[in-house]
Amino acid sequence: MLGTSTDCYQRAEGRYRLMPAILRALTDHRVPFTTTTKSALLRRDTDLYAEAARVTDVLVMTSLGSLDERVWHAFEPAASPPRARLDTIRALREAGVPAGVLIAPVIPHAADRPEALDALVDACAEAGAVTVFPDVMRLSPGARTWFLTQTARALPPHLHRRLAADFATRPSMPQQYIRQVTDHIHTRAAHHGMPRWQDYLSSLRPLT
Repeated sequence: MLGTSTDCYQRAEGRYRLMPAILRALTDHRVPFTTTTKSALLRRDTDLYAEAARVTDVLVMTSLGSLDERVWHAFEPAASPPRARLDTIRALREAGVPAGVLIAPVIPHAADRPEALDALVDACAEAGAVTVFPDVMRLSPGARTWFLTQTARALPPHLHRRLAADFATRPSMPQQYIRQVTDHIHTRAAHHGMPRWQDYLSSLRPLT
């Protein structure tokens, strides 16, 4: 699993170009793998992912929690724009590479309206995503201060107050809320024939 602890296509990758050699090694040894990123820089390596997908199981996941560019500017200013991430999915699928979307982080009150989630899932399906994986935002103590500073700057005061109250003493929203959001996304994805991430992986058969 590449890119789960930290994004492997950060800006430094554009200079140091570490991923091509990693992808070639995985392909040479037919190692099944996934890659997760917020960066459209991954498109540079499309041919390498296509080569790997011909000999082993590959799944590229683009992380995207909202289509709203205001949310992007406020909380992910260093990441690729939402439409660029969807274009990356589309380019990978056209090259024959299985690709999906990690719908994350879903930010409560800022990006969780049902119609916004529906539009996001619809856009993922239109781009050719093979699966989606929803994940509601969690905040560590260190991230909470930065996040609430951003909400105070970028969101209407009443939304900032709600988020400050929700995360004042806990790292995540109540389980009932998380289930509601997750179920909504899964239901919309099923409408497009996209299986849950776990079901997609369990359906794979090792290539020989």
